[in-house]
Amino acid sequence: MLSLSILPYTITKLAYVSGLMVFKVVFPILFSFVPVLLYYAYRLWSKRWIAFTAAGVFIAQFYYFQEFAALARQQIAFLFFAALLYVLLQRRVRGHRRVVLGVLLIAGLVVSHYSTTYMSIALLAGAFILAKLFYLVRRRQWIPRPARLIPLWTIGALVLIAIAWYGPATHSSVALTRLNHTSLSSKLLLDIRDTFESKGETPPASQNNYLQQIGKDYHQDHPYLTYYPDGSNSTIHIAMEPRIADRAPLLRPLSLLLDTFLRYLWWIAGAAGILWFTWRAWKHFGYRNSEAAALVCMALLAFVAIHVVPGVGQFYNIPRLNQQALMFISLPAIVLLYYAAQKVLPRFSRVVTVLPLLAAFLIASGLLSQAVGGKPHANLNNFGTDYQHFYIHQSEVAAAHWLEQDRGKKAQVIYADRYTNLRLVVPTTVNGHVEQDITPETLAKYAYVYAGQTNTVNGVTMAGYKNGVVTFQFPKLFIETHKNTLYTNGYSGVYK
Repeated sequence: MLSLSILPYTITKLAYVSGLMVFKVVFPILFSFVPVLLYYAYRLWSKRWIAFTAAGVFIAQFYYFQEFAALARQQIAFLFFAALLYVLLQRRVRGHRRVVLGVLLIAGLVVSHYSTTYMSIALLAGAFILAKLFYLVRRRQWIPRPARLIPLWTIGALVLIAIAWYGPATHSSVALTRLNHTSLSSKLLLDIRDTFESKGETPPASQNNYLQQIGKDYHQDHPYLTYYPDGSNSTIHIAMEPRIADRAPLLRPLSLLLDTFLRYLWWIAGAAGILWFTWRAWKHFGYRNSEAAALVCMALLAFVAIHVVPGVGQFYNIPRLNQQALMFISLPAIVLLYYAAQKVLPRFSRVVTVLPLLAAFLIASGLLSQAVGGKPHANLNNFGTDYQHFYIHQSEVAAAHWLEQDRGKKAQVIYADRYTNLRLVVPTTVNGHVEQDITPETLAKYAYVYAGQTNTVNGVTMAGYKNGVVTFQFPKLFIETHKNTLYTNGYSGVYK
């Protein structure tokens, strides 16, 4: 993607800064303009303080604080998408200038991130169709006049540029094809059930099932590998995630309850607000409000589809798709909360509306966990699951470079777990033949094992399983018994 290649290179040459400075400082600054653009878009339909609060809802999310700082491609893609939304919704720039600016933003979106582009096509094309159906039923006319908010050239440009870029230009549409095949598989009902039962996390029963099943799967799916006959997963066990000690017996359960309440509040209030806005657009017909209603309705339908369509979680992170859909849902949610507060507590309606946002900010930023205990957040701690996932140590980079040089161009298999593999992707050119399940039953003879600091120091390893992540004991004793230590610096190592 050009958001990781040409754009950083251009910024380094123009601003005379290092590539590291671009990703750690410049990109987050650019990403910070996304809620600003959303504020101006919301301002077209609401008062200033409501628009400000709705933009704050987009910020006060766990993934915005904890993971988007590491998602450079999607940072830039969201910036282009938010700018495109504002260009489509505003009234000042019209005619050919609006078309040219819109096409340029669409091109930037497409070359920045594929899944954000797919989501944008679904949202805008679906909203265009819903608006036409709205016109057909409400006014009994299929083609009343050219669409104002969602013109046809927008969908056409998105589709054509995406086909050209993801097809003959880069051949990067494989994931979408795999997703379609998975969605149409015979496991449809089973996948839907697992999606609702897991809620994005791997339950303990499934974690234990992973250790019992993964060896059989490898022997069946990877028969070309030579496994150790004495390998047994009974020697390792599921590991507990690190956490901050509870400060008080009752505060931690209350914070979990508040977190769960707020997670559902935005979507439930947003759904109710969207239905209310759609009803008003139907009752008081206007082309602009009708198309806006179609847009937010499509965002709501997309949110439901994200959580129902099987296979989505296997090929892309669902909360990131939720974050894009939240751009459309946060404003209706705040408007509905304000309307309800006016009915119940008219004198304190603004305070009641803003309080959930403040609570969500405390939770998403990790400040509440620091105060009452719970999951450590990477932006405030140098330990915890998120820190283990994404923080790359220099010792890991050194081991990765050593492995790259020793392996050379030979196509030998490397074992590196789900997140340690990122240490190979970022600083080296190692690509392919990397297995991410490190257990005694899955390890093969004559293969490399790359161990990061989480494996060596913390003694745990992680693997993806059933739309979640399994954390279990790193089989260091088994590896050191059956393989030679080729490289170690005390924190990371390479075995073979």
